[in-house]
Formats: sequence, structure tokens, C-alpha cells
Amino acid sequence: MSDDAEPDRPGNRFDAELYALAQVVSECEPAELKRLIERIRHQGRAVTVIRLLGTFALRNSIDRLIDAAREHHLSYRDAINVLATAAICRSVREAAELVRKLDLTDPGEADAPGSQLTKDIIRDIARQRPIPDIADIVRLLRGSDHPKLVDELVHSFAHPKSGRRNIDKALLYITLVAEQKDDCTSAAGILLRETLDAIVGEGARHAPDLSAEQPDDLVGALHELSPSDPVLERWIDGELEKKATRADTIVLVAALLGVSPNSSEHLLDHVCRKWSEDNLVRLCAEIQAEHPQRFDAVRRRVASGQTRGRLRNIITWWQGSGVLARTTPALLADIVAGRGRAAPGPLSMGEVDDLVEGHADADYNRLLWIAAAEHVAGRTGRETADLLAKVTGRQDWWKAAQTVAERLAAQVFAEEPGATGVLVDYLNALPRGSSAVKLALRELADPAQAHRPDRSWAVVVAEVADLLCASRPRVSEELLERYLENELVVTAEDVAVVVRRLQGGALGDQKLADLLRMTVGRWYDVGGREDAIRRLEAPAHV
Repeated sequence: MSDDAEPDRPGNRFDAELYALAQVVSECEPAELKRLIERIRHQGRAVTVIRLLGTFALRNSIDRLIDAAREHHLSYRDAINVLATAAICRSVREAAELVRKLDLTDPGEADAPGSQLTKDIIRDIARQRPIPDIADIVRLLRGSDHPKLVDELVHSFAHPKSGRRNIDKALLYITLVAEQKDDCTSAAGILLRETLDAIVGEGARHAPDLSAEQPDDLVGALHELSPSDPVLERWIDGELEKKATRADTIVLVAALLGVSPNSSEHLLDHVCRKWSEDNLVRLCAEIQAEHPQRFDAVRRRVASGQTRGRLRNIITWWQGSGVLARTTPALLADIVAGRGRAAPGPLSMGEVDDLVEGHADADYNRLLWIAAAEHVAGRTGRETADLLAKVTGRQDWWKAAQTVAERLAAQVFAEEPGATGVLVDYLNALPRGSSAVKLALRELADPAQAHRPDRSWAVVVAEVADLLCASRPRVSEELLERYLENELVVTAEDVAVVVRRLQGGALGDQKLADLLRMTVGRWYDVGGREDAIRRLEAPAHV
């Protein structure tokens, strides 16, 4: 035993009597120790008793310590003090020996330690010894065939009230997994399962705390501590393969994705790549039901970066889910967006054809073409027009055409690069007389209040009309007519903006003048009409 374990020698904090008592305690029998501490305690020297019990714990054999505790030489509280000091401060082998021998004196049932004293000492080890020590104690107890003691130690360590943080549990799990040669993996599995269950249970009672301190994030800790070896994902996959634990594992992963949104992206990536399509859809159903705040993000990730075959199966399972069926359009919209692919941009018509090919379900095909047509971002106007033509059914087509019109107009109003050209390309590609043309013009000329542009609305209309003059002059005129007759929102200055842009252009000044007479010239608001005329008669418009 090192000198650090001895009370200070005379001349320091302790006097010669205390030093002499420590020497006696180091060699005395338990019965003698009991008499000694009772005498000193009744003298009002409680701190001295604490010091002497600590010396007894560090300088006597394990057998003598257990004898002092078991044969009622010491009170229960003094026995706990002595044994806990030995279990925490002595070597790993001595701590393991203490637990084993203590349990042998009162073995209890086959699956649990016997006395409360044994459980209390195990709890002290779990709460206070360093992580490497606990891993070594687990290994020693496993090697000596004491599984119930290992289980009790792991239970105590994993308990939410153990005082151990989740980073401690991550460190112990990784250490135990590395000890495969000593059969510690089952203990590691128990530790991880109980820790995860506690996290999930806490998450179910409270909303996710996105500001939680980083060490308490088990999922993030396991990934950071073992980035090249996905220990959590490997354990989850093993549990998923077992029929008895499959359903619980899906619930568990859903909860982890729900309560750890900031650190679980790598876990989400893993399940999206490795899980079967049916289990992946079951996971999404659980998230939708129990963690709806995460559903959209998870659904988008499930829909991205998948092979065509996996996508077909995911859609089929999704449609068959009682929980998810109504969200199928949203899933299909995510799929056609084409996120996570090597080739940037949404799915082309050929790629959508590949998904449809060989699929007998008419509803599947119908919804997929609708989703493809309504996704306008990243497409040319002609591609959008061609996809819209694939939508069958009058009601479906009308709804899709309206959505396309709104989204193309919104892109123009938001001044997205090339958006005006895409819209004009779309209008040029539509069949003449198509109702889709009228829907698009209406969105430009009289959009809903929520879609009104931040930039000058008149500039947008004039620019589109000017570009359409050469290819579709009648469409250009119809757009201008719809816009200029809307006297409730169009101002005299707006009229002047349109005229400045179109005057001397492909539309022709005479046609422009005719349009002004048929629209602005018929405004009911006389003051507004006269104001527009004055602005047009100003030198800039002459």
C-alpha cells in the first residue's frame, strides 16, 4: 500500500495519538476495531473514526473486510463505508475480488446478487470508478463466471440516476465492445439498450432539448468517439435482424431521430442506405405517429439517393401503410426532386418512366406523373409542358396545371435567374388554346395576394409580354389585356411602365394603343384613367 493511504505523521495535521491508532487499525481484528471505533466515537471524535475506517479499508485483506461487514462486527453504515472505500480506492482486481467474495457469502437468487450490501457496493463502483476500471471489472467478473454481478454492475451504471453522463456510457460501451475476446459484448449490449431506453423514455416525457449540452448526446458521442467504426449502427442492425426485437428497435430508432435531431443525421443516412424498404417505411410510420416534427426531414432523406428498384418498393410499401398513405404525394414530390443523386436536378421524363415501367398500380403511376409535372424547379419550360401532358384525368390535369402556373409565376416574381425565360418557354411549348396557357396568364396578370411580386409587378408583365410578342403574339396581347383591365390594383404609373417597355417593340405601337383604349380607356375610375392619360401624354411617351 502506498504512503498516500497513511494518515499524516506527527507534526502535520494529525497528532501522534492518531498516527498510533492508525497503526493499530492496520493490524487489528474486526471485533477489536468495533470496540475501538465505538470508544472514539463516544468521545465526540467522529472525523477520527472516518479516517480510521478508511485506513482499515485500505490496509487489510479483502477477507478481513468482508468478515468485519458480515459478522456484524461493524454497523451497516460503517460496513458500507469500509467496503465502498475498498471498492473505489483499491486496485481493479481487488475490487472485483471484493464483489465476488461478498456475493459468495450471500449468493441470493441465480439471476441477482444476494444482499443489499452487495448491491450497494456494486452501485458505488458503477458511480465512482473510472471507465477503464469498470470495463476491467466487467471482464474479470465475466472471466470468473459471475454474470449476475456483471448485469447488476451494468444496470447500476446505465441507470438514469447513476450520476453518469451519456458520454460516460458511450465510452464504456466502446471499451466493452473492444473486449470481444473476453465475451463482454453482451454486457455492452445491455448497457446500450438500457441507456437508449432511458433516453427514449425521457424524450417521450419532454420535448427535445435542442440546447442540451453536448456530452449528454449519446448518439453524437458514439459517432464522434468512433467515427470509423459505426458501433451504434452495427448494434441497431443486429437488433433489427432478430424477430423478437425488430419492432422495438424500429420504435427506438424513430425516437432517437426524434429526440436527437442535430446529431442523428449519420444514423438517418445509415438506415436509409442499409435498411430494407419495408422496415424503412415502418420507421417513417413510427416517426409520423410519434415524432411528427421530424417527419418531413426524414421523408425527404428516405426519398433521396435511392436506386430505382428501392424507390419502387418504398412507394409500394408507403401506399400500403395506413399511417403514411395520405402522405404519398409528398413522398413522390421528394422523389422527383432528385436530391442526393450524382446528376444534379430533378428526375427527367425518362427517369420517371423507369419508375412507372412495369408497375401495375394505376394510382401509383397517376400520382407519380402529377408529382413530376408539378416539380418545376430545375426544369426547362418545355420539360414542364411535356410532363404536364402525361397527367391524365381532367381533375388531376387541371390541378397540376394550376400548381405549375403558380410555381412558375412565383419563380419569376422572386427574380430567380432565368425564371422569365423558363415561363416563356413553357407558354411557347403548350398547345395553342390550352387551358394551361390561360391559367399561367391569370397567375401573372392577377396572382393571389400571397403571390404578388416584391419587385414592380408592371415590369414583370411587360417583360413577359415583350418576350412572347414574336412567338405567341396573341398570348402576349391576352396577358396585357388581363393585366391592364385590372384597375383595382394597376396604377397610372404601372401603365406608364408597361408602355415604356413595349413602345417601339415587336408588339407594334398601334396594337399597344388599341390595347390601352380597350383596357385603361374603360376604367370606371375617371381620376385614375385621366392620371394614366396624363402620364402617357408626357414627353417621355410621345
